Amino acid sequence: MELTARLLGLRQFRKSEVNTEEEPDIVEQIRECEMLLRRNESLFNLEQDQQMIDAHIYEREALMVRYSTLLRRARAQGRRVGAAIEE
Repeated sequence: MELTARLLGLRQFRKSEVNTEEEPDIVEQIRECEMLLRRNESLFNLEQDQQMIDAHIYEREALMVRYSTLLRRARAQGRRVGAAIEE
């Protein structure tokens, strides 16, 4: 990994060096994920190609995992959030 980073000219960061202030607010991330889930559902309902239907299913599964993770992080931070989308 270090060699790959050197070859690509990337600098490895320690956790203490990463600026977490640039990360969007957890509530913003949850809202964005909810919007992506709604968009995914709309596209799924319109799709007719079987491969694209499968792609939307896999994308929804990934979004649901992200959504669950974001909700768990928000609760760990003491934020009050409710699951607006049921699994």
